[in-house]
Amino acid sequence: MTKQFIYKSVKHARFMVIKKFKRRFKEHFDEVLRTKRGLRSIAIGFAIGTFITILPTPGFNILLGLLIILIFPKVSKYALFTAFFVFNGIVKTPIYIGAIYFGKLILNDGFKIIWDGSILNTTMMLSKPFIIGILILDAIITVLSYHAAYHTVKIYRRRLKDKHEN
Repeated sequence: MTKQFIYKSVKHARFMVIKKFKRRFKEHFDEVLRTKRGLRSIAIGFAIGTFITILPTPGFNILLGLLIILIFPKVSKYALFTAFFVFNGIVKTPIYIGAIYFGKLILNDGFKIIWDGSILNTTMMLSKPFIIGILILDAIITVLSYHAAYHTVKIYRRRLKDKHEN
């Protein structure tokens, strides 16, 4: 096999993975939009999913999401898990970095992050601003995601209704 053939094969495989990912995301998103739940149920489900997934508790998020669905059956489970899908590691990384700086701004700590070689010392120095920053940013993003989900579903359903009337 030549290098060019291998390169094209890898490139094609990556393209197919991305294409499959886009298709599955669209199918899941359509399922959320077509569910018989009300606008508020979907928006609340997406907002709760957003809040849970942005919290820095890897692995525990899914268990917490399942617990919420069991306790509150009117919350849209599709919307909740769509938020898990939307706010993945790639999206959360800038949020986490911003949380540190936002927490430092609130605590009036200054924006220098000092690395003295000690992991424990640096972790302790960053954890307080991070926790404060992530809780505030998470609340803000949750409110914004509620409104975004509510209006997206409302517009989608209106377009679907108009399409069927014509």
